[in-house]
Amino acid sequence: MPFRFSHVCQLLTDLESVVTHDPPYLTKTRDEELKRKIEYWFRCHRKAIDLGEVDGVALLSTLLPEKRADRVYGLQEARLCKVIARCLRLNKANTKILQDWKKSGHGGLGGCVQRILKELDCERKPGPPVTIEELDMTLHTLASRCRFSDPAVRLNDASTSVDELIGQLFRRLNSVEAKWLTRLILKNFSPVEINYDQVIFEFHFLLPGLLRFQDSFTAAVAQLRTSFAHYPSKPNNDIQRAAWTAASTLFSPVIGVKVGRQTFVKARSMQHCITLCGTQAWSVERKYDGEFCEVHIDLSKGENCIQIFSKSSKDSTADRHALHATLKECLRIGTRRCAFQNQCILVGEVVVWSDAQQRILEFHHLRKHISRSGVFLGREEDSQIEPGEHLMIVFFDIISLDDEILLRKPYKERRQRLKEVVRCKAGYAITSERSILDFRQPKRAQDQLCYQFAAALVNRCEGLVLKPLDMPYFTSEGDTRENGRGYVIKLKKDYLHELGEMRDIADFAVVGASYDHKLVPKSGIRTIKYTTFHLACCVNKERSVRFKERPRFRVIGVIDANQCIPQTELQALNSYFKFHQLPTATAPFSNPEARPITFDLESERCSRTQIDSLLTEPCVVEVLGSGFVRSPNAGYYTPRHPRILKLHLDRGWQDACTFQELQEMAESQRLPAENESQEILDLLKKLQGKFQRKVERECSTPSSFRSRKLPSSFSTIHPGQHSSSPSPSSLIRQNTERTKETRVNFRTNRNGDSAKNSGVVAREILESRDDNSKEDGLRPRTPTCSMTTELSSGFVSKRPASGFWVSSVDKRQKSTKPASIVTSNAGALSPVDRNVVFRSSFSQQNFSRVRSRGSRIESCGETHKGLSSQPMAVMTPLCRNESCPLSKSMIFLSPCVQGFHWVSDTLLKWHGSKQVLSLAQWSADDNTTQQCSRALRENLTTFAHHKLVLVETNRLDATFQCVSEVKSLRVRDPVLFFDWRILEDLWAFEIEEHQAEGRVREEILERRYFGLTCWSADKVVFWHKDLVKMPTEWLDT
Repeated sequence: MPFRFSHVCQLLTDLESVVTHDPPYLTKTRDEELKRKIEYWFRCHRKAIDLGEVDGVALLSTLLPEKRADRVYGLQEARLCKVIARCLRLNKANTKILQDWKKSGHGGLGGCVQRILKELDCERKPGPPVTIEELDMTLHTLASRCRFSDPAVRLNDASTSVDELIGQLFRRLNSVEAKWLTRLILKNFSPVEINYDQVIFEFHFLLPGLLRFQDSFTAAVAQLRTSFAHYPSKPNNDIQRAAWTAASTLFSPVIGVKVGRQTFVKARSMQHCITLCGTQAWSVERKYDGEFCEVHIDLSKGENCIQIFSKSSKDSTADRHALHATLKECLRIGTRRCAFQNQCILVGEVVVWSDAQQRILEFHHLRKHISRSGVFLGREEDSQIEPGEHLMIVFFDIISLDDEILLRKPYKERRQRLKEVVRCKAGYAITSERSILDFRQPKRAQDQLCYQFAAALVNRCEGLVLKPLDMPYFTSEGDTRENGRGYVIKLKKDYLHELGEMRDIADFAVVGASYDHKLVPKSGIRTIKYTTFHLACCVNKERSVRFKERPRFRVIGVIDANQCIPQTELQALNSYFKFHQLPTATAPFSNPEARPITFDLESERCSRTQIDSLLTEPCVVEVLGSGFVRSPNAGYYTPRHPRILKLHLDRGWQDACTFQELQEMAESQRLPAENESQEILDLLKKLQGKFQRKVERECSTPSSFRSRKLPSSFSTIHPGQHSSSPSPSSLIRQNTERTKETRVNFRTNRNGDSAKNSGVVAREILESRDDNSKEDGLRPRTPTCSMTTELSSGFVSKRPASGFWVSSVDKRQKSTKPASIVTSNAGALSPVDRNVVFRSSFSQQNFSRVRSRGSRIESCGETHKGLSSQPMAVMTPLCRNESCPLSKSMIFLSPCVQGFHWVSDTLLKWHGSKQVLSLAQWSADDNTTQQCSRALRENLTTFAHHKLVLVETNRLDATFQCVSEVKSLRVRDPVLFFDWRILEDLWAFEIEEHQAEGRVREEILERRYFGLTCWSADKVVFWHKDLVKMPTEWLDT
């Protein structure tokens, strides 16, 4: 039996009465009343729904029209108003009433239709009552006439005109039903907002889970009518839990039907993000600024095996035809090396890659490469496609592979399968780069997360996406914070309040406003006159201020009340407009002398007719954006996703951002930073502000460190030290003043003025440190760096085109893929711990084993009287391995390591390494540096001598400072950076009669390898170990 449309209209009317109740309900009461109305309506029609008398797809499409993204009717208010007037044969008076839909308080176009037809409700309607099945078929036919509908919808015959399709429905409806039909065509029941989750659950308790695997009403309802027909639609709670457990195992994705999206949660601060992550391991990935896509491959279809879905579930295979050849190549379709036999489903992001700039281009470049149903929109003011610009796909997940449903697998397993399926091609198809963070160590994870986020922003990414490593793509019952399931966390710059002014914040002038009835319910204010406000920038500020020229403003964008304006600021803006507005219809623009407004408007995108009211004097609002973007058909940048933070009545339009300043701000955020490391440090100071203050408090509180129990591998109790020995922290505090006197700034300028005598000064400093340590019985403290923040992640830069070696010749080779996310296994000790802890990689068993072999080793730890001032004796015999790479290297010790006698006086001598006391001796711009007794200058070195720098990787701020010194001195030869513990590791193998040869030796070096600097494009660049592996050529020279 067909289901009448009047039943649906009755539900919508009941919901509207709750939303528009006067006085308004409290939010909780209103939500409960809406929920009760929906439950009661489904209970009344349960029998018809369960017996199959109702077309489930038609019912869901009628109640949730916004979910039918595949249907585009091409009828907005202006055009639909004319169509309805023709269909109903309205006279001039009623047509004028119908055209008042733009005015506030008229209920939109649907309310105007109801007022016109209310007089005709007493008349008998021609024809049978309208059913939802007939209505759904009519709307489907109407959508088939629009070229922007889904390709599957456009296959239907559309010979009937629009007026005939709509007219035969409106003439059979009363005024209330006509109102809801109008809103149904517009896909907006405003002021009613139907709860999507409740409706699909009330329809059938299995439908929410099915829609996550098959995001289509047609496919999901078909499954309910066939595979799950024996399940009741609304059982009691006990039966429902048991039935859900049994049925959810049968859910599976289907080729040709888009899979639902994961649940995303926005992190509002770094601390909020840490809280959301809990204590599990997460994969941190950069958020690329592109368009989501879901790729379905069905090899049984032959040449047409590729199908691509957009985020809205629309089939965009034809629009993204430029990706087809790339997909076939990277998935090896049609070859024996293809990783699947029948089908697969992959998830990725489509971006634009530039071969000339070797980077991912901004979001607005996509509209030059991707059409919308065969039409390129909004690119009238865009530049032409440059040579070397093309689409690239970034894969980040795989859902299905042949008969294996991978979305039930943990993310780490899915990424491994993705690596096996996809063969990356630089610039065309890659997998998203990621880093693994273990939040069981929250302090260390916070450092790493802050650094990864800062590095992503410096490389002009949107932010980060965090995915739980051990969770499936989603669970059938849903992923929310309440049930602890695997939701995905979004971390973007505009979300974080701690960044303050480092976010994209600027003051803009508001010159006009307009009204949109659909936004009134979303604003939370019933009696509101304006919902949309027009932002503008002055284009002649200097001439206006200096020469009193009439200011000219260019409208650069609009901000509406849909979650973009706080309710208090929306009320304040409406109050301001109440006393300073001038309707555009009455503004005498033709006569400049008669204008009551004090400025002129010039707009390329927004004509004056789109502004309902102008301000006599612009007001200033503080706007937060999510980066900058070129709006469609505009040749300039505007804030992306702008939101008003505050109305500033104490500021004039002269204090607002000018058009030129806006473009300069956007340009600075568009291009990669020139000084990446400095910008990263600036961001980290903001992100870790609270964390830094906590560390400083701990540094000033001696008891907090005395009572701290350190890990065994970082123990401050060395062999021979009594447990009651004075703590290193207390001894360090006793020697603070003397240590400050011995600090030295190792950074030299490019002119070499301070580099000339740096070797002698460094030697004197070391000798003074030795004297100080002998006097106080204290191992010298490492110099304190300018920044106290301790990081647990690596250094980020761009990756070279191929291989490691970049010669001194300017090849200008750049990255073939975006900069990698850097991983690190650095420790999580505080700065004071890292300064005072003397780490040894060997256990006491290693020491006893060495003694048994006849080697004489003295204790390098503290005694019960204090720390020993004597360095460890040189072990005998010396390194006799001719292939030891350290014996053929010149080594510079970073300031964090120079004070360790165990390293400088024992291990280096044992390996026969040559120590360089100053980096200035490697400078390529200064060959006048005096040669020290224990060092070699660069112009005296031979190919057999390699440059190594030993650093303390647990103090990354000091390590980066050392890297910056090498870069500033323009050392042309490759300089390799290792953790200083490489000396201990190789020493252990030699003492235990293990020859560190071949694979074993390389494994030791790779484990302690940190990165390298090399000469490229007339400058020194640094590559982290995750970007460029350790070269092996130097081991054989």
